[in-house]
Amino acid sequence: MANLKNDPRKLAIDNHFVPCPVNDNDELYPNGIFVFNITKMIEYVQNNIDKFPLKKVFVKDCWEKSGLDGNYVDSVDIDKPVILAEITPGRCNVIDGNHRVAKARIMGVESLQAYRLKPKEHIKFLTDKKSYLAYVEYWNDKIDGMPKQKKSRMTNDEKALTIWQAQPDDAKNTVLKNVYCGNCGGAVTISDYKVILCKEDIVLDGFCSTCGHKVARVLEGMAESSCVKKASKVDDSFVYGPEGFLTDKQAGEIVNLVYSKLGLNLRGMVNDQWARDKMRLMSLQTKCKKTREEKAITIKQAAEQLKIKQYALKGIEGHPGNGMTQEVLDKYIDFLGIREWFKGWLKVNQDVYDRLGIDTSGMNVIKSGIASSGKDKQPSHKSYEMAGSQEVKGKAIGKSRKKQMYQFKITLNDASPTIWRRIQVINDITLKRLAATILIAMGWTNSHMHQFHIGSRRFGLANEDMEEFDDYEIEDKFRLRDFSLEEIRKFVFEYDFGDGWDHEVMLEKILEPQKGVMYPVCLGGARHCPPEDCGGTRGYADFLKIIADPNHQEHESTLEWVGGKFDPEEFNLKSINNWLEDVELEEDSFDI
Repeated sequence: MANLKNDPRKLAIDNHFVPCPVNDNDELYPNGIFVFNITKMIEYVQNNIDKFPLKKVFVKDCWEKSGLDGNYVDSVDIDKPVILAEITPGRCNVIDGNHRVAKARIMGVESLQAYRLKPKEHIKFLTDKKSYLAYVEYWNDKIDGMPKQKKSRMTNDEKALTIWQAQPDDAKNTVLKNVYCGNCGGAVTISDYKVILCKEDIVLDGFCSTCGHKVARVLEGMAESSCVKKASKVDDSFVYGPEGFLTDKQAGEIVNLVYSKLGLNLRGMVNDQWARDKMRLMSLQTKCKKTREEKAITIKQAAEQLKIKQYALKGIEGHPGNGMTQEVLDKYIDFLGIREWFKGWLKVNQDVYDRLGIDTSGMNVIKSGIASSGKDKQPSHKSYEMAGSQEVKGKAIGKSRKKQMYQFKITLNDASPTIWRRIQVINDITLKRLAATILIAMGWTNSHMHQFHIGSRRFGLANEDMEEFDDYEIEDKFRLRDFSLEEIRKFVFEYDFGDGWDHEVMLEKILEPQKGVMYPVCLGGARHCPPEDCGGTRGYADFLKIIADPNHQEHESTLEWVGGKFDPEEFNLKSINNWLEDVELEEDSFDI
């Protein structure tokens, strides 16, 4: 009899063990002197799926070359979970699915979904008593040869796991079945998760059981008590709203998890409300895109049938909130036939919908203009509205109410050879919209902060930290017409305070707007702008040397970093103007 008190991992002999019967067509799995009835084991798993949560396994860990029919490999479905059994302590054998593993390896798939059987679950499928007794002895000998489990102080994650396991099963099940997946766009069940301690919070870090996407759930304040026995219970009321849509609180959990994972104080860099709204909009984006694809309709075809521009639909599917008006959104929802689904979405996300700036007339187009992330500080907007003419801090340099067209040449300072663009805008454009125009024309991704230097004054996005400086003013409160640019002639636009990209913006001409021209527009330019985060002008020079030298040790990795190719001489005027159409403009000012 095994001494289970010394090591609970050992198996005890069951004197009443009954060997698994074998029928004529049953497949057997011989492993040395042990013979398992594979057919009965697979049937057991399939009939008791609830007992075996899906786990992610890496193909490289369970790849076995021998005994495979090469002709059969191509026909198998790798989405079907494989079945593993822990035959040796710490090591699982593939019981069902070797051909699926082989196909996944050929396709370059890193992981598969699997059901795992522990020794007490698979031992009942041994086909004779002799094999059973030999297996128990074999298992226990292996345990004896393994390092003894030492008693030690619990790690933080072990404490978190203990607290989590102490919760009532019904409360845990409620949490596990209500984890937001951005890929699926709603509440899913988390699988193959780890329990992590993050300050006073416990984090469940795992994978979506539906699509395999990385997901997480933060249980706020669960670890506040230092005594495990007094650990707080899971909040049963903390569940998803109608249709499983992500609430603002749950979106906040995900944002908090990002903060904790990166170990950075991002709260001063990223707008919390903006980040939460982007998370909550994913369900709308995903639903529209999946529904259109299921109907086998392209964006172009949908735009032609609805008689609206393609970028408006791309704004709904790919960049939620970009170019989204009530009129266009309503047309698209009805076109896709998801009106009832959308009503459910609105019940949970009406506040997000309102912050998009979509009013009842469908004419007030608003764009957030907030960067997604970056190493320098980001704005702390309380709303995303683009301000019009408002009371401004300080005194304007000079004002012209006459509608005029300004032609600027934008040159990236210190770049060699010269990188430049020529644009035309209307003089009542806000500085915020001018910033968006410059970023698009140059080719920047709006991933960092920016500011204008006009005379002795600075203008940028609303930001609590920046606003502490006396010379810093909010850019969306000013329009070009507020400045005497015919006297100033040029100013500086600075992008990415880390890399320090300074642009000289030179006023070349002041003309009357042309009828039929939609401003802003790019007239010309030269060369590709540098990649984001390449290290400024010196870093860009090094980058160009590396990609031009196939023998450089960093050549391949650098090209991969920029997507496989980079042509510094490339300049696509048509593409720039297509993107400029996506800059929402005041209807009363720009459609001449």
